[in-house]
Amino acid sequence: MEKPFVVDISRELVPEFSRFCVPEHRAKDEAFLKGVALKEAWVRDKLDRGEPFARIAILEGGIAGMVQFQPVPEEGIFHLLCIFVPHKEHWGKGIGSLLLDSLIEEARKPQDWNGGKPASGITVWAFSGETEGQLSMKDFFLKRGFQPSPDDPDFLSLPLEEGFHLKGKKKPPLYVRQDEDKGRVVILYGPSFCSWEYYFCKLAEQAIEKLAPEIPIRWVNWAEEPEEFQKRGGFEGIVVNGIPIKAFVLEKEEFMREVRGALGLE
Repeated sequence: MEKPFVVDISRELVPEFSRFCVPEHRAKDEAFLKGVALKEAWVRDKLDRGEPFARIAILEGGIAGMVQFQPVPEEGIFHLLCIFVPHKEHWGKGIGSLLLDSLIEEARKPQDWNGGKPASGITVWAFSGETEGQLSMKDFFLKRGFQPSPDDPDFLSLPLEEGFHLKGKKKPPLYVRQDEDKGRVVILYGPSFCSWEYYFCKLAEQAIEKLAPEIPIRWVNWAEEPEEFQKRGGFEGIVVNGIPIKAFVLEKEEFMREVRGALGLE
């Protein structure tokens, strides 16, 4: 029986890798096509920079799983963005563990971004998203020795050297309010490691249009309009009437409650 093996992303694999997370029945959906294009831009930028960012598991000639990660130079660690084995026929074959082992192996090597020193640890936010019969992301990492943060049980870390100290989950940039954002919606997005991100932005747009069809909506791609992005503090997400929406769009009740509040409808 063929065993899976792990490789780095090559330029030849960029298109397949960029659409790997998109379900087959969504492959021609306009929002997902845009999301795949944004992910491909993110991947090519990482390759151009020579940054470590992903590994893939190959089985039977195709991609069976992936792990994505990013250096955090100010803390000397790697942050694991996601690890994903989508198809049921690939579960139970050790692919997730193989991918995590490859990241740990990478992290123990001297890192240019860390002054030539290995990473001191790995962190991950264990978000929900598993399907029926699949081990949850959190349980997977706990079984592999990750420990939860005392401040957030879903933020986990794996020390790789003695004296490692978890500094806590890094807070995203805060939105800097602009007068021009009052009375409208601004969706700030750009190239991303997640091909679903643009789709989630479209869901947010649709929900807001249904509630307030008259409100103007502006999309700002940070790669195309960096000045517009930076003057808002480097914030990515949904801004309604000059107020950033904290709830995720799939948290429907809380998301709409925040939107109604920002529009003065509550």
